Amino acid sequence: MPPPVNHMFEKNGITTVGGWLVIMILMFIPIVDLVLLAIWAFGSDNTDQSRKNWAMANLIVVAVVTVLLIIAVTMGMFI
Repeated sequence: MPPPVNHMFEKNGITTVGGWLVIMILMFIPIVDLVLLAIWAFGSDNTDQSRKNWAMANLIVVAVVTVLLIIAVTMGMFI
């Protein structure tokens, strides 16, 4: 396992409160949120493990909601 990398929003491999605030703001931007989630979920091993797990969980939720919406639209629930 590589040693923890200190970035502006990480301290000893752990995302800081400021880092989480920036992440939450970025999640409000369409398309950017999906790209960042994919990068964090499947990207390099340098990513904070809690952020990686959070990104994977968010992608699963997005996939489930998308499938449910497609089913609802095809059944005519939103006409």
